[in-house]
Amino acid sequence: MVVASVVNACMNICNRRLQQTHFSVVMFWHAILGFSVPLVIIIAYAITTQTTFMVYPSGMAYLWIFLGACCDLMATTFNVLAFQNDSSSFLSLMAYTGVVYAFLFDFFLFKVSISGLQLIFALGIMVVTVAMAVYKYHLSYQPAKKEGEDDIFSNLSHNVSF
Repeated sequence: MVVASVVNACMNICNRRLQQTHFSVVMFWHAILGFSVPLVIIIAYAITTQTTFMVYPSGMAYLWIFLGACCDLMATTFNVLAFQNDSSSFLSLMAYTGVVYAFLFDFFLFKVSISGLQLIFALGIMVVTVAMAVYKYHLSYQPAKKEGEDDIFSNLSHNVSF
């Protein structure tokens, strides 16, 4: 989960940096890397453990995998378009609401019970997310400083002598 979060953060930074690049070029490289890197990992895993990987007796499993891949393609496309057309701070805050949706899907769709510790950490994530959203909103509507007006810490480095 931590590795997925770091990779997702790196992907979002790259998407933000590539705002001037057409989204189809970005999506092409997402598809190439999103296919080849996991394929290498799966092959390496299968070779080292001497097992077959992802062989299902039912064709229905492959249909669900295909539908999941299509949903992931759409999600990635919308993610790239969003980061290219809106501010990344707002989008990053909105991404954390995925925790709420994950819990709702687990509880109602998959009938998975939620432990107290999971609930505490999820609420912690949401509290920090809402606090940061309010803080960013407050900063965005502060009046601009007048010429020559400084905050308390701006002259701190100039006033310290050793």
